[in-house]
Amino acid sequence: MTVDGGLVVNCSAQNYPNTSCLIPPTTATLDLSHNNIEKIEEQDFTEVKGLRKLYLQFNQISFIDHRAFEDNPELEYLDISNNYLLEGSVLPFKNLVALNYLDISNNIGDKIQLGPQVSLLKHLQVLKLGNPQIISLGKNIFQGLGSLHLKEFHLITGDLDEFTSLEFMVEFFKPLIEVSIVNASVFYIPYNGPWYIKTIWIWIRAKKAPDIDLGERNLEYHAFLSYSEQDSTWVMNNLLKQLESDDPPYRICIHERDFTPGKAIIANIIDCISKSYKTVFVLSKNFVQSEWCHYEFFLAQHRVFEERRDSLILLLLEPIPANSIPDRFCKLRKMMNKSTYLEWPPDEACQSMFWKRLKAVLNLEVKAPSLQGNPGK
Repeated sequence: MTVDGGLVVNCSAQNYPNTSCLIPPTTATLDLSHNNIEKIEEQDFTEVKGLRKLYLQFNQISFIDHRAFEDNPELEYLDISNNYLLEGSVLPFKNLVALNYLDISNNIGDKIQLGPQVSLLKHLQVLKLGNPQIISLGKNIFQGLGSLHLKEFHLITGDLDEFTSLEFMVEFFKPLIEVSIVNASVFYIPYNGPWYIKTIWIWIRAKKAPDIDLGERNLEYHAFLSYSEQDSTWVMNNLLKQLESDDPPYRICIHERDFTPGKAIIANIIDCISKSYKTVFVLSKNFVQSEWCHYEFFLAQHRVFEERRDSLILLLLEPIPANSIPDRFCKLRKMMNKSTYLEWPPDEACQSMFWKRLKAVLNLEVKAPSLQGNPGK
């Protein structure tokens, strides 16, 4: 079949190479998907020098000769997904400099390793890699992408523990973030990835804001309260009233009163967390569904990682079914399973002990707060 892009040959699902398939030298698009190909040798495509699109997905490819594709200088589209490759670096990138589309996703390797030669793909616009078995990522694995002009980047992973460290995220994704700033790249990350990418972007923008110093740690508050707006009545009438009416009163930071007017909300969150001795999370069904509570929990975790001390207090307002906690809150699930948390007792006879326990972990001398304002979250 011939189309505008040249001769198209479909040898898909024909048990190739165990059965023959006629591939004329003038072939521009070749579909060899869903066959039994186990390796790519140097000579396999030497006769189709004008080959531009090659579909090799769903084979059994585990080996690619380093001289493969040397005679295919016009090859611009390569799909080698769903094979048995251990890592992407086995591809002879020096022979694929015309590629604008590369899919190496869903191979069997449990790590992503592209190697420095991926930077040779100067025309690459779409890159797809990874698989659900990947649960750990090495640093600097995307450094070669910093000079490329990607329009789409697709990464498939399992649940990555590294994402609990904001420093790791920023360092790990920095080359991709720089690409996205210049070229408006699009990222599609399965599982909890999209939210984390969005958080990184917001965090970096806040970090560059002139009105925030992420290194500042002058404690002005005993606690910053993180809660859902739907639980604000309980927070105001119980939690805040109890703490601020004490003698002497606890200095409490809440978004509705203490965020600085005119400052970005995410910058206010970072600022208030950094100036608070503790961050108290009022956990409820509403909390785990709140986008802003996600940000506050994530950024408070970053502070724990940075300062190497426990500054988080989990206050369980009501039972939360495990299946109602989103995947992005997987760290919260782990904390609730391993850490002690305060549980609000509906029985008034038990509430006195609850308040004593909470106040005991908030005792610290802090200076008078300087934040003023009354914006909402």
